[in-house]
Amino acid sequence: MNIGYDQILQMRRVEEKANALGFMFAHPGDRGWSYPADHGVLSLKPKDNDSLPIYNRDAHLFTGTLDAVEYFLRGIEFARNYDTMIKVSTEAVRNRKEQDERNKRLVNQIKNSGN
Repeated sequence: MNIGYDQILQMRRVEEKANALGFMFAHPGDRGWSYPADHGVLSLKPKDNDSLPIYNRDAHLFTGTLDAVEYFLRGIEFARNYDTMIKVSTEAVRNRKEQDERNKRLVNQIKNSGN
């Protein structure tokens, strides 16, 4: 697979967008995908314990080529912007709900650590 400077810039841009939305790049591993080894696929998963708290830290939420990942992230941005425009949600509400989820997990972890 040949890679040029434009692809490097695209990868940096997409990785920055992924990071801002709470994702990180990951090796797709053996996830049942039938892409050839040289097809250049990658996965997205939550970047840390605070990001996208409703998902398991090891969850591969999307797998595809760099272009497909970029389109997926654009869809996430579109959905968030649309929800904000029609006042279904705001950044503050999303942050509050994510913190509620983190709190639930922490309470469950504390409850289960006593057993």
